[in-house]
Amino acid sequence: MEIILKQGILELICHCLKLTDAKYIAVSIEGLSNLLSFGKQYYMVDGKNIILQKLEQLGMFDVLENLQYHPVEIVYEKTIKLLESYFDTENQN
Repeated sequence: MEIILKQGILELICHCLKLTDAKYIAVSIEGLSNLLSFGKQYYMVDGKNIILQKLEQLGMFDVLENLQYHPVEIVYEKTIKLLESYFDTENQN
């Protein structure tokens, strides 16, 4: 997991979420979901998923929140599932 953070792989996935091609976005969401799942199982620090913390530091909550209104169905469905599974959407402004 450390190599993912040190090599900038997470940042690359986050960049792909900002592209216009729905295929790239959907694959990026899937990859992000896998990383978050792995982080939840194996990389918790003080009860928090370090991947989720890094995403929040990168300001990705707003990007993901906007993707739930994407015109391509698979993108917004994957986004909603990701947000509901890993982000505390009830406490966000």
